[in-house]
Amino acid sequence: MKTGGNLKISVVMPNFNGVNYIERAIKSVIDQDYPNLELFIKDAGSRDGSLEVIKYYAKKYPKKIIWVSNKDKGQSDAVNFGIKKVHGDIIAWLNCDDVYKPGALKKVAKFFESHPKNMWVFGKCDIIDGDDKEIRSLITLYKNFWLKRYNYQTLLILNFISQMGVFWRKEIHKQVGLLDPIQFYVMVYDYLLRLSRVYNPGFIAQY
Repeated sequence: MKTGGNLKISVVMPNFNGVNYIERAIKSVIDQDYPNLELFIKDAGSRDGSLEVIKYYAKKYPKKIIWVSNKDKGQSDAVNFGIKKVHGDIIAWLNCDDVYKPGALKKVAKFFESHPKNMWVFGKCDIIDGDDKEIRSLITLYKNFWLKRYNYQTLLILNFISQMGVFWRKEIHKQVGLLDPIQFYVMVYDYLLRLSRVYNPGFIAQY
């Protein structure tokens, strides 16, 4: 297990016609103060200008961004494709209309380095609108309440973990597998339950 700041973090980003948001999503990854990262963008054949944005940033950051554009069978299929291609010790999935807060990846790397036996971790996450303004604060408070009190039995009843705040070690796939491509609406919840059944998560009490 790599430690001492050498953990590589790979972020998989599925995209289909997300031109209104994808630039902010890409920048939120690339602008992190964590040098050892890669961003794999799996585009599904967008025709809205997304590819031009992706190509621009891939050319600007050739050592950090990898991208592919072809048809897929949906979000789960796109994420699974990316997971198979990345090289990181730690993997995350960020949709094209989500963003990381500054310093997020450094906090994640520090957690995994300090907790070598933890296989996955989640953090807090707020909800924003199309203009990056925070909304639905009561839902955030509700989720935060249960995040602090995590247990598997509660997760079986309530899905209180936000997907964009989840990070895991790559070797976890040997036991848990990948996303279920048949699950178009509950693939995140399904995967969280599978992770939880095998490993207890860590919790980073920050956004």
